[in-house]
Amino acid sequence: MKRLWTIGWSTLAAILMIAFMLIGLTLNKAQVSQPVLAALVATPVISGSDPASGPNDLDIAITITGDNFENGITGTLGSTSLQNLVWISTT
Repeated sequence: MKRLWTIGWSTLAAILMIAFMLIGLTLNKAQVSQPVLAALVATPVISGSDPASGPNDLDIAITITGDNFENGITGTLGSTSLQNLVWISTT
């Protein structure tokens, strides 16, 4: 004996409404509420350092030259974070 399932219009309407709400929520995830600016950033390239070497037990100033440096730089020497970094210019 086959059993046929029937649903009423109100049940069908409720199912469709839930489906449309879920689809709408899914589509809204892809929307951006604020403008976004994306830009390619060039990789910094080191061309030299002065001095090229120095003692491990003294705090000394090191000048690093190269291309594509930007203000707000950070750096490490081995695993040690560098302190008081100063960005001078793009040229």
